[in-house]
Amino acid sequence: MHKLKNFYLKPDSVAQTSLSKESIFSETPVSNVPFKIENWTDTFKKNHAQTFQEEVNSHGFRSEEFKKTHEGLHVLFLGCSYTWGTGLFINEVWSNKTYNLIKKDRDVSGFFNLAVPGDSVYSSITNAFKYFKNFGNPDIIFFNVQDITRFYVYGEEEKEFYRSNISDNRVLDLLAYQYYYMLEQYCFSNNISLVSFSWYMGHESNILENFKTFKKINIDDVIDFINENKQNKKELLVARDEKHLGIAYHDYWANHVYKRYSENNTTNLLSGSEKN
Repeated sequence: MHKLKNFYLKPDSVAQTSLSKESIFSETPVSNVPFKIENWTDTFKKNHAQTFQEEVNSHGFRSEEFKKTHEGLHVLFLGCSYTWGTGLFINEVWSNKTYNLIKKDRDVSGFFNLAVPGDSVYSSITNAFKYFKNFGNPDIIFFNVQDITRFYVYGEEEKEFYRSNISDNRVLDLLAYQYYYMLEQYCFSNNISLVSFSWYMGHESNILENFKTFKKINIDDVIDFINENKQNKKELLVARDEKHLGIAYHDYWANHVYKRYSENNTTNLLSGSEKN
């Protein structure tokens, strides 16, 4: 029987329509180089044409290589396709933009991004704890929280896992609250700063607003920002895959979280001096 404690979702698997049990239950928290050269033109690559193979580390994440020893500020990014950067070049993605803003003023250990296209709140947080165990606690986590209706269920023959939406928001509010609560408490206990928001406007009315480390995005502020920062680019509002939000939104998100990081000096409010 598979052990739930070894639950782990890999970037290559989640990008497909279904997941095998073997791909998500493993004894180790890292995958074995999921992006092989001969498979780089498969479904994943077709759906992520702006992602280059050299940007993907040996564990399959659009990130620098993970490491156990860190010099400088250790920054970690969590999220889904918006944090991965589907449809955008790496320098256009909010996570990379935020990293480069911090890098201007601080020595940083590297660009470490745990984002998985199509990922859920629950598996993002689970993957984060796997990362903590293997590569150490970061100094700060930036989390672009997903739509909480994303969940995973077994197929009829229990041979595959499928991404599924659950309509009962009472259940999902409870699960999202508990998962996020555990992450936040771990951050408080280990002096990790946590800065969270969501691309999904539905979070404006859900349970995550109860957390001081989560700050909702005001859609009017986004619209004002876009109008004030118009560029002559086709991808300003919609990414190149024509499915995801474009560069202007990533610019706004990067400025939003960097401002919070700067104002709070990555300690005080965000890492536990004021708890729920």
